[in-house]
Amino acid sequence: MAAHEFWIEPQSLTLLEGETLRPVVMVGTEFDGVPHPFDPRAYRHVIWTAPNGEVKVSRTNQPQNFAQLTSGLHILGVESNPQVLSHDTIADFKAYIAEIGLSDRVDADDPGIVPGGPIIESYRRFSKTLVRYGEPSGSDQAIGLEYEWIRQDDGFLLLGKGMPRDGHPAFLFCRNAEGLVTEFRSTETDAQGRTNPAIEGQHTCLLNAVFIARQEDRSWQSSWTSILFGR
Repeated sequence: MAAHEFWIEPQSLTLLEGETLRPVVMVGTEFDGVPHPFDPRAYRHVIWTAPNGEVKVSRTNQPQNFAQLTSGLHILGVESNPQVLSHDTIADFKAYIAEIGLSDRVDADDPGIVPGGPIIESYRRFSKTLVRYGEPSGSDQAIGLEYEWIRQDDGFLLLGKGMPRDGHPAFLFCRNAEGLVTEFRSTETDAQGRTNPAIEGQHTCLLNAVFIARQEDRSWQSSWTSILFGR
């Protein structure tokens, strides 16, 4: 999958009580990315949820770190501001649609805004990272992103605009303790919007899905949603 993934990477997904989370932004392909500083001001929404509730994130300066608050599961979620790119030809756009697993859902032969011109796409990123402090207590939950994954005891639930998304393509990447990406797998949500990929051993994994829809001005909008978790 050559399309760019986006995720928020902490120094570890399991931290000791009293440690501070130091996230970086990762953008890359096949779970291999380039780090960028994490600045909450760069995002439309930043959500930091602790076991005892949501914690307000400062938007007036540039905090790089998140203090540990209580023992248990913490969730860091972001929604990016929209950005625009263009695909030079219909062939380029069709190749991209194939990469994100949506060839059977999108009329990629449509010429777009101007016949013969570039195909315009506005894209957004929705990403969650699950981090545990101290005791492994607490469960993932919906935090209010327009598109988000929720980790459950029996797998992962994919929500889009608050509703489970059944039969939707998804992509799983897993990395071992040595930092090598050992697994890439395409999967699909079931009739309840869930997927339960088998993951063996201790890994850090990224689960990703992409939605794309035509806009009124005949451009396209894609919404990428990912979750980073430890296994």
